[in-house]
Amino acid sequence: MKLFLLRHAEAESFSTTGSDFNRELSQRGNQQINQLGAFVNIVSKKTTLTVLCSSAKRTKQTFEGIKNDIEIESIRFIKEIYYADQQELLELIKSIDDAKENVLLIGHNNAISYFASHLIGEDIIFPTAGFVEINFPVVNRWKYIGADVGIIANKNF
Repeated sequence: MKLFLLRHAEAESFSTTGSDFNRELSQRGNQQINQLGAFVNIVSKKTTLTVLCSSAKRTKQTFEGIKNDIEIESIRFIKEIYYADQQELLELIKSIDDAKENVLLIGHNNAISYFASHLIGEDIIFPTAGFVEINFPVVNRWKYIGADVGIIANKNF
């Protein structure tokens, strides 16, 4: 069981609509994605991923930027990830079918940093385009993940 967490790449400060939900990746964000793709490919090689992605524009663009570097079993764009806090992200992951062994969650800060910190038992702060692979050596079902049960196997930041 592996959980890959990715914070969206850097976004523009404002959207043309005025909605935070619709902010697009900045030029720097697109550069971050180009650099991240090779790392994600190496780390997730021979791993089929169930992808859960916020439906905000910048997270969808982040996914689009790496989708050719990963093997995808399924993808779900979930609006609630945009608003989610650490506990809601935990409940989302706990609800995953155990047949799905490897999950990539693409979300937002501060929730993704708090969520990762909760799982590994130490403070971790995701920069934009921050990527972490968390393994669960003593847990074999998604419904059992929780505080201090994960270990960082790989990270890119």
